[in-house]
Amino acid sequence: MPREILYYLVRRVNAFREVRYYCVTESGDPATTENAKIAMRWVTYDPARRFANHLGFWWTAVAVTFVGDEIGRAHV
Repeated sequence: MPREILYYLVRRVNAFREVRYYCVTESGDPATTENAKIAMRWVTYDPARRFANHLGFWWTAVAVTFVGDEIGRAHV
């Protein structure tokens, strides 16, 4: 049975309740995505929270659990 791994993602929910996660494209450019599997990940809360604060008001750090075999399967 695959183990679950906890990561912290930086997420934005706008006034229309659209959820977007912070990610970086293969070329290194900052972007957003609806797919949590390709979002940038932090292993502890505080660095994710600080990064979210840096991005602005609508951004927050959230805990997300991934099943071990889900990691790295998604593409931008």
